[in-house]
Amino acid sequence: MRIINSENKNKGIQTLINLTKIKQKISEYHLGYIIGPRINAGGRMGESLLAYNLLSSENIHQAIQVAQIIESHNQNRQKIQTKIVEEIDLDHNNNVNINFFYDEKWHIGVVGIIAGRLMRINNRPSFVMTQSKDLVVGSGRSHGEKNIGLLMMQATQKGILVKGGGHNKACGFTLKKENVDTFKSFLIDQTKDIEILNEKSYDSLIDVNVINDNLLKDLEYLSPFGQQNAEPIFKIENAKIDILKIFKDKHARLKVSDNLGFSCEGMFFDVSSSDLKNYLANRSEFNCYFKVKKDPYSDKTIIHLEDIH
Repeated sequence: MRIINSENKNKGIQTLINLTKIKQKISEYHLGYIIGPRINAGGRMGESLLAYNLLSSENIHQAIQVAQIIESHNQNRQKIQTKIVEEIDLDHNNNVNINFFYDEKWHIGVVGIIAGRLMRINNRPSFVMTQSKDLVVGSGRSHGEKNIGLLMMQATQKGILVKGGGHNKACGFTLKKENVDTFKSFLIDQTKDIEILNEKSYDSLIDVNVINDNLLKDLEYLSPFGQQNAEPIFKIENAKIDILKIFKDKHARLKVSDNLGFSCEGMFFDVSSSDLKNYLANRSEFNCYFKVKKDPYSDKTIIHLEDIH
């Protein structure tokens, strides 16, 4: 972080920071959710050399050109994954503890992202597959209720998979097309006893009036956040929610208010704008689960909503 925030930062990283208009000190959030996905976008869309060319460039003009190509790939990747998620009917697997979907037409570069999205929607371990030449390849994501990396190793030992591995929350695997149904049956059997928690967990119940720069500074003492140091999730009860703006029909800027007149702004990402509008129209108050962030564009302290009930 010290190097990235110094004057001697990598020219490719500096180009992405400028391209995405980040106006503040770079944190693990920016690396994980803004800069990192763009670096990965080239590889996901079939041009893995782009990331190398960007990060190894000593010429700022060349770095800008590569970054613009990467940004185009990232936008295309977002469109593809949004379309696939909209096509998927989660009720198809309603009577089991997993999400399991295969379509030979899906783009191989987004199956892991799709699995993660499905997992966050209904909290079930999710496995998404597509065709790659003569084999089926896929990715899995889970909250860790079951070590899915270990399941891939077991399925490989049983001859169900050609190869597979990972860790307790993420996995990758390859199998023959004729084994897809057998693989699904194996996963259903191995996850039949896990508990699916639909109630969102949180670390602390707070009031709207404490969502400010002081809280953000206190949270900095706990950072950096990551796999072994989860970022705190907060909860507000009985809040009023108003939509301020919709972005690309899938992101919403919201105003969250309490009964005492305090309010804050928040972002809700990867949500259908029509579904959100319909949901908010049916009730007047909600429980909100969120993380506290510094908005990378306005420098305000805002919330990033994880869920609304």
